[in-house]
Amino acid sequence: AEILIKLNFLLTSSNNNREEQREIEKLPEKIFPIIQYIQEHYAEDLSLESIAETFYLSKSHLSRTFKKVTGVTLNTYISTVRIFKAKSLLRAGYCVNIAGELVGYKSTSYFISLFTKSEGMSPKQYAKAATFATEFKWYTSERQNDDIKEEACNADIAGRTALIPPSCHA
Repeated sequence: AEILIKLNFLLTSSNNNREEQREIEKLPEKIFPIIQYIQEHYAEDLSLESIAETFYLSKSHLSRTFKKVTGVTLNTYISTVRIFKAKSLLRAGYCVNIAGELVGYKSTSYFISLFTKSEGMSPKQYAKAATFATEFKWYTSERQNDDIKEEACNADIAGRTALIPPSCHA
Protein backbone atom coordinates (compact mmCIF):
# COMPACT_ATOMS: atom_id res chain seq x y z
CA ALA A 1 0.00 0.00 0.00
CA GLU A 2 2.81 2.41 0.82
CA ILE A 3 4.44 1.74 -2.54
CA LEU A 4 1.14 2.40 -4.30
CA ILE A 5 0.80 5.73 -2.49
CA LYS A 6 4.37 6.79 -3.19
CA LEU A 7 4.18 5.81 -6.85
CA ASN A 8 0.92 7.68 -7.37
CA PHE A 9 2.38 10.67 -5.51
CA LEU A 10 5.43 10.74 -7.79
CA LEU A 11 3.34 10.43 -10.92
CA THR A 12 0.99 13.25 -10.00
CA SER A 13 3.32 15.58 -8.09
CA SER A 14 5.00 17.14 -11.13
CA ASN A 15 1.69 18.78 -12.12
CA ASN A 16 1.25 20.76 -8.87
CA ASN A 17 2.52 24.13 -7.59
CA ARG A 18 4.36 24.47 -4.24
CA GLU A 19 1.31 25.09 -2.04
CA GLU A 20 -0.53 22.15 -3.54
CA GLN A 21 2.64 20.09 -3.16
CA ARG A 22 2.79 20.78 0.61
CA GLU A 23 -0.87 19.88 1.03
CA ILE A 24 -0.42 16.67 -0.97
CA GLU A 25 2.61 15.68 1.14
CA LYS A 26 0.36 15.76 4.24
CA LEU A 27 -2.28 13.51 2.69
CA PRO A 28 -0.55 10.13 3.13
CA GLU A 29 -0.47 10.72 6.89
CA LYS A 30 -4.27 10.82 6.79
CA ILE A 31 -4.60 7.81 4.51
CA PHE A 32 -2.19 5.32 6.18
CA PRO A 33 -4.48 4.74 9.18
CA ILE A 34 -7.40 4.14 6.81
CA ILE A 35 -5.39 1.62 4.80
CA GLN A 36 -4.35 -0.14 8.00
CA TYR A 37 -7.96 -0.16 9.18
CA ILE A 38 -9.12 -1.76 5.92
CA GLN A 39 -6.39 -4.41 6.13
CA GLU A 40 -7.43 -5.28 9.69
CA HIS A 41 -11.22 -5.14 9.15
CA TYR A 42 -11.59 -6.42 5.56
CA ALA A 43 -13.99 -9.17 6.66
CA GLU A 44 -16.42 -6.68 8.14
CA ASP A 45 -19.07 -4.65 6.36
CA LEU A 46 -16.86 -1.89 4.98
CA SER A 47 -18.21 1.00 2.97
CA LEU A 48 -17.27 4.56 2.19
CA GLU A 49 -19.89 5.68 4.69
CA SER A 50 -18.77 3.39 7.54
CA ILE A 51 -15.09 4.27 7.10
CA ALA A 52 -15.86 8.00 6.87
CA GLU A 53 -17.80 7.74 10.13
CA THR A 54 -15.01 5.79 11.81
CA PHE A 55 -12.44 8.46 10.91
CA TYR A 56 -14.77 11.46 11.33
CA LEU A 57 -14.49 12.51 7.70
CA SER A 58 -17.06 13.44 5.12
CA LYS A 59 -17.67 10.78 2.48
CA SER A 60 -16.72 13.13 -0.36
CA HIS A 61 -13.49 14.24 1.32
CA LEU A 62 -12.49 10.66 2.10
CA SER A 63 -13.30 9.54 -1.42
CA ARG A 64 -11.36 12.36 -3.10
CA THR A 65 -8.38 12.14 -0.75
CA PHE A 66 -8.07 8.36 -0.96
CA LYS A 67 -8.19 8.40 -4.76
CA LYS A 68 -5.71 11.30 -4.96
CA VAL A 69 -3.18 9.58 -2.68
CA THR A 70 -3.50 5.95 -3.81
CA GLY A 71 -4.65 6.31 -7.40
CA VAL A 72 -7.59 3.91 -6.81
CA THR A 73 -11.02 4.35 -5.30
CA LEU A 74 -11.72 3.22 -1.77
CA ASN A 75 -14.04 0.46 -2.99
CA THR A 76 -11.42 -0.79 -5.44
CA TYR A 77 -8.86 -0.93 -2.65
CA ILE A 78 -11.24 -2.82 -0.34
CA SER A 79 -11.97 -5.33 -3.12
CA THR A 80 -8.26 -5.75 -3.85
CA VAL A 81 -7.49 -6.52 -0.21
CA ARG A 82 -10.40 -8.97 0.00
CA ILE A 83 -9.44 -10.79 -3.21
CA PHE A 84 -5.83 -11.06 -2.00
CA LYS A 85 -6.98 -12.57 1.30
CA ALA A 86 -9.43 -14.88 -0.50
CA LYS A 87 -6.63 -16.21 -2.72
CA SER A 88 -4.72 -17.16 0.40
CA LEU A 89 -7.75 -19.00 1.80
CA LEU A 90 -8.37 -20.80 -1.49
CA ARG A 91 -4.74 -21.94 -1.59
CA ALA A 92 -5.21 -23.24 1.96
CA GLY A 93 -8.11 -25.42 0.80
CA TYR A 94 -11.17 -23.39 1.80
CA CYS A 95 -14.19 -23.81 -0.46
CA VAL A 96 -15.31 -20.85 -2.55
CA ASN A 97 -18.38 -19.83 -0.57
CA ILE A 98 -16.57 -19.99 2.79
CA ALA A 99 -13.55 -18.05 1.45
CA GLY A 100 -15.87 -15.35 0.10
CA GLU A 101 -17.76 -15.13 3.36
CA LEU A 102 -14.56 -14.98 5.45
CA VAL A 103 -13.26 -12.00 3.48
CA GLY A 104 -16.48 -10.03 3.81
CA TYR A 105 -18.68 -10.93 0.86
CA LYS A 106 -22.25 -11.79 1.82
CA SER A 107 -23.11 -12.99 -1.66
CA THR A 108 -21.16 -15.89 -3.14
CA SER A 109 -22.20 -14.98 -6.68
CA TYR A 110 -20.95 -11.40 -6.19
CA PHE A 111 -17.67 -12.72 -4.79
CA ILE A 112 -17.26 -15.08 -7.76
CA SER A 113 -18.02 -12.25 -10.18
CA LEU A 114 -15.49 -9.85 -8.60
CA PHE A 115 -12.83 -12.56 -8.25
CA THR A 116 -13.23 -13.63 -11.88
CA LYS A 117 -13.04 -10.04 -13.10
CA SER A 118 -9.94 -9.40 -10.98
CA GLU A 119 -8.01 -12.63 -11.57
CA GLY A 120 -9.20 -13.73 -15.00
CA MET A 121 -10.45 -17.06 -13.64
CA SER A 122 -13.11 -18.19 -11.20
CA PRO A 123 -12.21 -18.86 -7.56
CA LYS A 124 -12.77 -22.57 -8.19
CA GLN A 125 -10.35 -22.53 -11.15
CA TYR A 126 -7.85 -20.61 -9.04
CA ALA A 127 -8.14 -23.14 -6.21
CA LYS A 128 -7.58 -26.04 -8.63
CA ALA A 129 -4.58 -24.32 -10.21
CA ALA A 130 -3.14 -23.54 -6.76
CA THR A 131 -3.68 -27.14 -5.65
CA PHE A 132 -1.98 -28.43 -8.80
CA ALA A 133 0.94 -26.04 -8.31
CA THR A 134 1.32 -27.13 -4.69
CA GLU A 135 1.17 -30.81 -5.61
CA PHE A 136 3.63 -30.27 -8.45
CA LYS A 137 6.00 -28.41 -6.13
CA TRP A 138 5.69 -31.24 -3.58
CA TYR A 139 6.25 -33.87 -6.29
CA THR A 140 9.34 -32.15 -7.71
CA SER A 141 10.64 -31.55 -4.19
CA GLU A 142 10.22 -35.25 -3.38
CA ARG A 143 11.92 -36.18 -6.67
CA GLN A 144 14.84 -33.90 -5.82
CA ASN A 145 15.06 -35.46 -2.35
CA ASP A 146 15.09 -38.93 -3.95
CA ASP A 147 17.85 -37.83 -6.34
CA ILE A 148 19.89 -36.42 -3.46
CA LYS A 149 19.42 -39.62 -1.44
CA GLU A 150 20.42 -41.71 -4.45
CA GLU A 151 23.53 -39.58 -5.05
CA ALA A 152 24.49 -39.87 -1.37
CA CYS A 153 23.95 -43.60 -1.46
CA ASN A 154 26.04 -43.95 -4.64
CA ALA A 155 28.78 -41.80 -3.15
CA ASP A 156 28.71 -43.89 0.00
CA ILE A 157 28.94 -47.11 -2.03
CA ALA A 158 31.73 -45.64 -4.16
CA GLY A 159 33.53 -44.57 -0.99
CA ARG A 160 33.25 -48.03 0.51
CA THR A 161 34.28 -49.67 -2.76
CA ALA A 162 37.39 -47.53 -2.79
CA LEU A 163 38.37 -49.06 0.55
CA ILE A 164 38.07 -52.62 -0.80
CA PRO A 165 41.23 -53.93 -2.42
CA PRO A 166 40.99 -54.04 -6.27
CA SER A 167 41.22 -57.82 -6.29
CA CYS A 168 37.86 -58.03 -4.49
CA HIS A 169 35.91 -55.94 -7.03
CA ALA A 170 33.58 -57.94 -9.24
